[in-house]
Amino acid sequence: MNPHLKRRTILFAIAILLVALPCFWVRHQYHQIKLDRALIAAVRAGEAERVVSLLAAGANPSARDTPETKQSVIQILQSLFHRTPINRGTPALMCALEPLYIYNPGKVHPANPHIIYALIKIGTDVNAKDALRKTGLIDAAIVGDSESVKALTSAHADVNARDDNGFTALMWAVLSANLTGNRDSVKILIAARSDVNARDDRGKSILQWAIGPDLKAILRKAGATE
Repeated sequence: MNPHLKRRTILFAIAILLVALPCFWVRHQYHQIKLDRALIAAVRAGEAERVVSLLAAGANPSARDTPETKQSVIQILQSLFHRTPINRGTPALMCALEPLYIYNPGKVHPANPHIIYALIKIGTDVNAKDALRKTGLIDAAIVGDSESVKALTSAHADVNARDDNGFTALMWAVLSANLTGNRDSVKILIAARSDVNARDDRGKSILQWAIGPDLKAILRKAGATE
């Protein structure tokens, strides 16, 4: 082959690659976003089988629920590069622990355990926080979902993480126990070495939040003080 023609052919091939590779990458990222949004929808709907299927197809187990709004080209490109901004949107794990307690105070609304375990198995970030700095473990403690509390502590979730109020999962579990009488989450968190003497932002201790001699006895036995 003519050296000049060969050089032109190589340069043409390089040019094609420089155009094609970014296009393939953007297409892949867009496909990933669609998968992740489908995962969030399935998690919210409690469709365990679909969640497992989407995770197997490559959906991100730590995907966040970000609003689908009309965006500029620049915003779309930014979302492709930063699909899961810190503390923006609700993590998939927390979407499975929707705060139904807001509408039904004092009632326990356990999450679908199959979804929780599927997300953990694939490697969801068990310590991801939402805009209020709550973690999945804190949400599970708020609703008194002891099965999810057990699953998350077994997955080494940070038992002493705090939300915007300075509340730990154990504080929320105690408040939930005051309403429901269910102490299981409290016992699980204590066994997972939660700080029983942690105080909230106002300096109130976990023991001071507890109502009832039985609950106070559980905390005192674990070393809690006022």
